[in-house]
Amino acid sequence: MHPATRRRGIGRALMAGLEQRAAGSVLRTAHLDTATNQPAAMAFYQDLGYRETGRERQPGWTWTLVYYTKPPT
Repeated sequence: MHPATRRRGIGRALMAGLEQRAAGSVLRTAHLDTATNQPAAMAFYQDLGYRETGRERQPGWTWTLVYYTKPPT
């Protein structure tokens, strides 16, 4: 997201909509990933209740991929 559009609740609204849609389906757990070169995204997902479940690093990457899950509420 462009820095000028941050802190307006857009991301939270999008995630809430996705989670509501998933709650009405057969899905049981939400999974997503981001990377360590995006600390704001990491903090955002953690603030939404996602918990880190693993990390992956590959040769040539300058970042580490971070996996998150969130069980249904």
